[in-house]
Amino acid sequence: MSVNIPRSVDDPFYRYKMPILRSKQEGSGNGSKTFIANIDEIAKALERDIKLIMKFFAFELGTLVKIGERNIINGHRQRSDIEDLLDLFIDRYVLCSKCQNPETIMTHNSLTCRACGHISKLPIDRITKLLEQSKRKIKKAKNKIDNLDESDDDDDWAVPTDPESVAKRRAMLFGNATIQADIPFGKNPIPYIVEFLEMNPSPLGEIY
Repeated sequence: MSVNIPRSVDDPFYRYKMPILRSKQEGSGNGSKTFIANIDEIAKALERDIKLIMKFFAFELGTLVKIGERNIINGHRQRSDIEDLLDLFIDRYVLCSKCQNPETIMTHNSLTCRACGHISKLPIDRITKLLEQSKRKIKKAKNKIDNLDESDDDDDWAVPTDPESVAKRRAMLFGNATIQADIPFGKNPIPYIVEFLEMNPSPLGEIY
């Protein structure tokens, strides 16, 4: 079963629909809670983050929520009360303020309607502050990645080629050896290099 987005639209052929909210009261006393069985499907239909919807419920009810495999509101809540809150969320954060179309794109401070193109400002409240915080975190993470990319300079891995550095590397490899491997032109150099290293062992030990 499904209902229109928003529920106030009574046209049976209306194209924008979402599942009917399903909830179940569980536990008792201090352990009482309300399980929202299909809030993930509703969030998908509204094209909104499930965390925003559940946080909105928490703010409006003045209670705690749990978001995960089981999405839960603390305390026993009537389904009709949760549906009324969902209507309020849709009115504030989903519907275009000009044409009332639910096909909107939400940013941290505005809604852009994909139907009429209207851009409306969002109210400054705890939900938009959450979006702003999320935007800052994403920007901060992106800056860290960019800084890592900039610091990954190939020059840091380059081998110095000045005469002094070359001499030091040669001394590390060949010690005080002064002779050179005599490699005839056109011949395979490997046997000659091996013979040279056997005669002039490296201070670092075997290197081949």
